[in-house]
Amino acid sequence: MTDNWIQTIILRLEYLVYFLYAAQVSYNAQVSKGLLNMKVMNKVLRRGMPVRQQTN
Repeated sequence: MTDNWIQTIILRLEYLVYFLYAAQVSYNAQVSKGLLNMKVMNKVLRRGMPVRQQTN
């Protein structure tokens, strides 16, 4: 019975590690996209082009 309990804990820890890794990858992708948008906006502003803000 103890072995079964330990296997359950190990499986749940593996799932948790996988979930946290996926969350980190998603966060990094969002940050990268935001930085790319900032770079594009800075290039547009440096060239003196008008920039329209999206309104929701």
